[in-house]
This record gives sequence, C-alpha cells and structure tokens, in this order.
Amino acid sequence: MAYRTHTLRHGRFSEIGRAYLITITTDKRLARFMDWFQARPVIEALRAADQEIGRRHLRLGGHA
Repeated sequence: MAYRTHTLRHGRFSEIGRAYLITITTDKRLARFMDWFQARPVIEALRAADQEIGRRHLRLGGHA
C-alpha cells in the first residue's frame, strides 16, 4: 500500500503562536499505544520537547 503523506502538507503553513496537532504512526502501523502505560513515555518525551522549544523561544527573544 502506498501512503501519500506528502499530500497532507499541501496548502499548509506555519503560524507563530498557533497550536498544532501531531499525528504519530508506528512501525507497520501497529497499535502499540492501546495501553496508557505504553503511551506514557511518548507523551512525556513530546512534552519535554515542547518545553525545550518554549525555553529556547524565551531565551532568543521569540525566535525558536
């Protein structure tokens, strides 16, 4: 099956201060996060990355 992921970005652009939804797929699209405890480390990693971007944004005067 060919996935046309490049078409998802068609017509999209970034805006400063805009919230974005992120879709994550797993290897072979297996449902690996049906259990909350298996999903938790991924959620924590995404939060840590978001916080780091926020700290960088503050340090650089609004430019991440």
